[in-house]
Amino acid sequence: RDSQYPMIDANSGRSTTDTYIIAHARDNGYGVISDESPRIDDSKLYKIPDVCEALKIPRIRKAEVFYKRVGITF
Repeated sequence: RDSQYPMIDANSGRSTTDTYIIAHARDNGYGVISDESPRIDDSKLYKIPDVCEALKIPRIRKAEVFYKRVGITF
């Protein structure tokens, strides 16, 4: 079945793990930390920020923001 938001490169298998991270976050009410930028060209595969936005999954771009939110300081 084709995904509504294709992410996996069919030739390299790249981004397979991303789909599991997003599914786990969605199914458990979590957010995702990803410094990845959204896709620029609509003909390319979706990226983590694109799918998080489409599925309304909270995403933090910088790990430092997460650390601050949960009270971790360095």
